[in-house]
Amino acid sequence: MTKEPPILYRKRFIPEETVCLRSDVVLHFDDNLIITSWNVLHPRNDFSRGYSCCFLDKGFRVSRLIKPDGELLCWYCDIMDFVFGDEGKKLVMTDLLADIVVYPDGRTRLLDLDELAEAHARGLIDSRALERCLVRVNSLLDTIYKNHFRELIKPLEEITG
Repeated sequence: MTKEPPILYRKRFIPEETVCLRSDVVLHFDDNLIITSWNVLHPRNDFSRGYSCCFLDKGFRVSRLIKPDGELLCWYCDIMDFVFGDEGKKLVMTDLLADIVVYPDGRTRLLDLDELAEAHARGLIDSRALERCLVRVNSLLDTIYKNHFRELIKPLEEITG
């Protein structure tokens, strides 16, 4: 890995796309953690910007979604694979489809398992990726249910306030 932050790419299976996230601002970068600030790619009414903490060693990204009025909408957790390329100059973040949302009041929702099943059935992801995704979902839910989510988002809050 280089000392300079890599150029970030988000890869999705449904819909199938890879998008360069050149406008994301890297606030912190080390061997296990990347923290970014970003604005939405397409206008939305529910949130306009956010901050993300990519846990490279854990296989997920936790994002703080900010409403247009500056208030927290929710914490959105993407289960992901992180693969460096071009001698560490590029990082492809592959969305493994399952998501977990944590609301400010503590409610938690698990989303998109139907998309995960569809992607597997269509051969878009293999059984090993499906297994990695489910193990990471379990790990993250375990962290949330044991009331350790605040510890997980602490690095993001320390950098972004």
